[in-house]
Order: sequence, then C-alpha cells, then structure tokens
Amino acid sequence: MWLFLSFICGVTLFYGKLYFPVCAALAAICILVLFLIKRGLPLQLFIVFSVGFFYAWLRYEPVELNSKPPPDELIVTGVFTSLPVKVEHQPFRPAVGPSFQQDFEVINPYPGGLFKNPISIFYMRPMGFMPGTEATLLARMKLYRPAQIPGSYSFDTRWSGTVKKFLMVKESASLPWFFGRQRLRLARHFDAAFSGDVPSVLKSIIIGDTSGINDEVRENFRATGLSYLLCISGIHFGMLIVLIFWICNIIICRLPHNFLLRMTIRISTKQLSAVLTLPIVTAYLLISGMHVPALRSFITSGLFLVGLVLGRRGDWKNTLALAACIIELLDPESIFTASYQLSFMACLFIGLASNRYGYHFTKDENRRGMEIPSFYFIDRFFAYIKKSDSKMYTYVTLALSYLRDTLIVSLAATLGTMPIILYAFHSESTVVMLANMIAVPYMCLIITPIVLFSSFVYLITGAFPFVWIIGLCTKNLLGVIDWFAHIPYSSINVKAFPFIFVIAAYAILMCFYMGKTRLFISTAIVFGCLVVFYYLNSNTNTLIVTFLDVGQGDSALIETPNGKAIAIDTGSNGRQLEGYLRYRGKNTLDAMILSHGDSDHIGGLPNILRKFDTTYLIDNGMIAHKRQDIRFLRGRHIVLKRGDILSIDNVTLLVLHPPEDLGGLGLINKRTNNNTSLVVKVTGAHTSFLFTGDLETEGEDVIIGLKEKLRSDVLKVSHHGSRRATSEEFVSYLHPSLAVISAGRDNHFGHPTKEVLYNLRAIPTYRTDRQGAILVRETPRGFKVKTQFDYELIKTTQFEEELKNIRRVISVW
Repeated sequence: MWLFLSFICGVTLFYGKLYFPVCAALAAICILVLFLIKRGLPLQLFIVFSVGFFYAWLRYEPVELNSKPPPDELIVTGVFTSLPVKVEHQPFRPAVGPSFQQDFEVINPYPGGLFKNPISIFYMRPMGFMPGTEATLLARMKLYRPAQIPGSYSFDTRWSGTVKKFLMVKESASLPWFFGRQRLRLARHFDAAFSGDVPSVLKSIIIGDTSGINDEVRENFRATGLSYLLCISGIHFGMLIVLIFWICNIIICRLPHNFLLRMTIRISTKQLSAVLTLPIVTAYLLISGMHVPALRSFITSGLFLVGLVLGRRGDWKNTLALAACIIELLDPESIFTASYQLSFMACLFIGLASNRYGYHFTKDENRRGMEIPSFYFIDRFFAYIKKSDSKMYTYVTLALSYLRDTLIVSLAATLGTMPIILYAFHSESTVVMLANMIAVPYMCLIITPIVLFSSFVYLITGAFPFVWIIGLCTKNLLGVIDWFAHIPYSSINVKAFPFIFVIAAYAILMCFYMGKTRLFISTAIVFGCLVVFYYLNSNTNTLIVTFLDVGQGDSALIETPNGKAIAIDTGSNGRQLEGYLRYRGKNTLDAMILSHGDSDHIGGLPNILRKFDTTYLIDNGMIAHKRQDIRFLRGRHIVLKRGDILSIDNVTLLVLHPPEDLGGLGLINKRTNNNTSLVVKVTGAHTSFLFTGDLETEGEDVIIGLKEKLRSDVLKVSHHGSRRATSEEFVSYLHPSLAVISAGRDNHFGHPTKEVLYNLRAIPTYRTDRQGAILVRETPRGFKVKTQFDYELIKTTQFEEELKNIRRVISVW
C-alpha cells in the first residue's frame, strides 16, 4: 500500500509545484532528509515517490491556446470519440434540423497553435455518427471558456466547431471501437423502447451516458444525495458482483452430485463462481464507457475476484491504493477531480467502518454479534421468540444485522464524502441516509441486473426482454426519489468555507476511526467552535452586490445586510446564478427581478424557480411567462412601474423605468423590447447601484430628466456595452464612480464596443469577460471591489505570486 501511496504523492507534488514551487521544493527536501535520517524507511518508497513525480512531469502537456485565433472556417481531420448528444440548437446559427454534439479527436491541429483534444463538434444530420467514425470537415471554430464565478460548474477551456460541410466521412469497423458502437446501439434502443425519463436513467447506469437526463431528475437526485447512482460507481459493481456470484454459486450447487464432485476436485464452487462472474463484470465495464468511478470499482472488485480464484486473500487497503495508482497512471490529473476524490473517499471510509464495527463482505469471516440495547421488554421479546420459534429468532436477528450493516455503510460513505461535497458543491441532503437504504438496493439489486441482462441479450440476439418490468420499476424508483426530494428541507445549502476546513474535518474523522476517542472529542469541539466563529464573522452586515459572469447575458445578486437575497435577471440558463446562490449558502430567494423578456436575461427563470423558494417575482408586466412558470407565480407576481419603491431589509429599490405611457413616448417597437427594461436604483446605507437592463439611447433620454434621482455610485452598463446605449451625455450626467459591463468573451456582437469604452474612459470600468464575477461591497467610505480572477490559482515561478496562491487557498471569495 505504501508503495502505491508514494507514487500518488509524487504525482501530487509535481502538480503542486506548478502553483507552489517553494513549498513543493521544501516538501521534497523534507522527504529526502527524512529518508536519510530514518534508516528504517525502505529506500524503494523514495524511489517510487520520485518515479511518480517524473512520470507526472513526462505526462504533463501545457497546452497554450492560440494567441491568434484560427480562421473562422477551418478544415480539420479526426475521429469522433464519444456518443452523439442531441442538442436543441447549434452555436452561431439557428437549427433547421436534428442537431448533435460530439467529441472529436483532431489529427491535424491548426499550425498556429495547439488544440486541446478532444474538441466539441456541432452538426446537423438525421442521426449522430458512430464512435470511431473518421471525418474531414469544414467547421467554424470558437473558443469556449468556463464561467469565472464561484460555485459555478467548471470545465476545461476548449475549442468547438460548427460544421459547415463534411468533406469526408468514413465509418470504422475496427475492434477498438467495437464497444463504442454497441453503446450507441443500446442508447438508440433505450430511446425507442422507453418513454419519459426512463431511457435517460437507463443510459446513465448501463452505458455511462448522462447527457439526456433533464434538470428536474438531476435536481431530485441531488436533493436526496443520490447523484452517484446516475454515475456507474462502486455501488453498482459491488452489488452486481454479489448478486451474480450468489446466483452462480446456487446454480453450481444445484448441479448433479457426481458431476459436481468431479468438477470440484481441483477448484471450489466459490472459485468457479468467481471465474464466471469476472467476464460479466468486465463486459459491464467495457460498455459503461470506462469512466473513473467505474474503472476504480472494476479494479477493486476484479482484484477481489482474482484473489478468490487464486485462493489468496488481500488487504482491502492495498487493493484500493492499487486502483488509485492505476488510474493515476492512465490520467495523472484525475486526482484533482471531484469524481476521483469522492469515489475513493467513500470506499476508504466504508472500509475503515467495516474494520471497526465488524462489517464483513463475505460469510467466511466471523461477524461480531448483534449488540441489542438491554431493555426489559426487548429482552423479554427476544427470550420469548428464541424459546418458541428458533427460526423466527434467526430471521429477526438477521434482519437487524442487515439494518445495522446498511446503516454503518451508509453513514460511513456519507461522512467520508461530506467535506468534499460541501466544499465543492455547497449542498448536503438531510434525507440521504433513508433514501440510500431504499433506493440503492432497489436500483442496484433489481433494476441494474435486469437491464444489464436484457442489454446483453439484445446485443447478441436483437431482442430486448423485460421491457415492461424495467419501465415500471424505473418509474417507481423515480417516483420515490421525487417524493423524498420534495420533503421540506430535504437539501440545505452551506455557505462556502476555506479548504483548510476540509483537511481539518478529515483529520478529526481519522482520529475517530483510529480509536483515539479523547483526541477525537477534543479536536471536534475545537473545530466546531472555529466553524461557528468563522460563520458568525463572515456576516459583514453590509450591502453586497455581485455581477455574475454568465457569458453574453445579465445576472446579478444583491445581498442585504441581514443576508436576504435579491437577484436581478438569471442569464440564459440560470446555472451560474444557481451555483452562486449555493456558494453563498442561500436556500431561498427573497425577490427575483426580471428587467425584460430577452432570453439572455430571463432564460434561466424556470431553473431558479424550480430549485429555490422564491418569495416575489418582479417584472415590468410585459413578459410572456411560460406555462410551467405560471404555477410558481400565483400570489407572488409583482409588476412595477416608474416611481414604485420596494424596501427589503433597509435596502431601497426605486424603479425609474418604464413609465406607464411607453407607447406615447415611442419606446415600443417590433425590432426590440430593450427600451421596456426595468431600470432599478438600489440604495444601501452608503452606496447606490443603477441597473439599466438593456435600455437603449431613446430610453436613456427619457430617464435623464429624473435628475438627482438618477445619480448613482455604480453603473451596470446597459446592453452589454452596445453602441446603441450608454451615450456620452448619459454617462456625463450620471457620473458614476464605477462601471460594470456584463458581456461574453469573444462574443460575435463585438460587445463592449469602442464607442462605449470611450464614453467610459474617465471611469474605472470592470468587465465580466475579462475579470470574471465582480463583487462590490459597501463600506462607510464608499465601496470595495474584488474580482474572481483575483482569487484564481495561477501557475507561477515567483515567490510573491506563490504567497498570493496560499492566501487564495485559505480564504473564500
């Protein structure tokens, strides 16, 4: 185990060197000195540690994206590597037919720089391409970057292209892509044979494709703490192996006695069962897509089965460390992904719990007795059933033992993954224990085996049995999970905390599992006091306004001194606002303000209304809401016009636009509804903010007449910096101390325009496309500004920048 961990530590040290070079050098020196002083330490540990460091260095590919972007139209040659995903529309142009997105491994990269493979390709075609299909295509390229905002889903910066013309397409029948083609066959059959949310769930647990799962199902699984069930992981492999092993053992034991005797002369029934189980589990891995959780589960369970066949029993810690080491060999950077961390932490703490509390995975090992509390009526009950019916006594004790073991495993996995989940996702389910006990056996012991068996039958014969049973069971499971998800407070959001809290939490948990009871109690009390102190001091009792990086759109969050939340616009999909609300620990939204009806401002409204309890929805009365949103609006919809004032927690919202007579002022036309935007002035104790929506020059001319009511300290620049707004006259009259522009990086509108930047030349200007999310905090002397880029870890070789990285790790944005 220590050899494997040494390799992993070497890999980790290399990547740490990129951000903390001095700290990494000091750590390497300390390790070397330790090996020189402590002669009892095996030299091979240091050798393996060094091998891990240099292996990560050899595998590291610093991809510098093109400083000069490629031509709009570029010919690329490569191979489609993933399953096709149906999308609603393509970038750059509206869809006129079925559109698909697929990963594409480029063979001839653009000579002006490097493509980071794979790239995303969007195309229109009646059906998607089989994995392994070779193609040469003419595509319009665009560089997609993740939103720079705390709590938002992060992905690697990557190129994508929209196909204008296919120059060559050649489907491959080669063996390496065989299982990719079978995965696509199953995906298409699931879509054809099932309806509703069933096919997307089945694809996630059989072929590892989660692209078709809708937001409502994802939210239900998240709220109940069951998201891992949508990702093929250890629980799927573990229970599947137990079930198949048990079935094989029963079938073998039912064979004719003479045949069984001859067959088991050199091999036991359990060894034979393991031999029969291993190919089935291997086939499951190959059609699952071989993602990190599935690969880790296969390695650990495969080594267990091989150990049974060889008659050798290994330590589970060695098996787990070997699995982690193999995955590091395949992808050294995977150790920094949440999937890798959660997968191994869950297994580690389940193993530690089994060691301490006597939980075992096989019947060969001696189980500790079921300890039942000594109460008079319970003692009398067990004495009675033991005397009158020994079978009933056996069944009751077995049931209680199963319940105890299930609780131990569920609690161990929950505690082992909670620090990472809270740090990375800022949310935790309160019903996860009960939901696990019901949903996990139902999915992994009933649905998954039946669907897997039917899938293998379909791939061999073309017939898919048990369709009705599978559909019914899956719908029932989704119904149960939906019921759990809608229990009040089934999920709570937790405000962001420093990474040092994660390290401290795991140190305390390890004290508990190692039996250091006094140390555990004392450190847990101290840690609890520090957490309470941190959260009490994190409430600054000031007005905070955050302008979110939502790409080419608008969204901002206002936090009042007492912590109430007011959102202005949602962006195009609401995901960035959702993530930031969780990051700030908000479970409710006190007001959702919509400036006007453009999709880049209100497109995420259904997502926000579904996931957060919204007290009031405020707009200009001219937005045609979707049918699914209407049920959320009853009794909570407020229409505001010029002169209306709304006060929330000593923060005043004054509406300056639109007036009642928009038509008479010529502000309503068929070209655009920008001049109907709500213009809201938000005033705190010391600072005022002006939100202008997409108001254009004609609308600005109307509100200039409001004179002193218009003047504000911070201006949210209208319409992403379009030349049709933010005139020089408007800026000179307003004369703000700060301007904020919300625009997408490299957007094809050219926002913000040179004219607007010239008009703002005398004013400090921040842009979400350059600085990411922008937070403005009110102070008695005005305000303070900080940006997301100021808190991003950067690769460096300078000690000054390393100190900044250290501060970023131990602080919260």
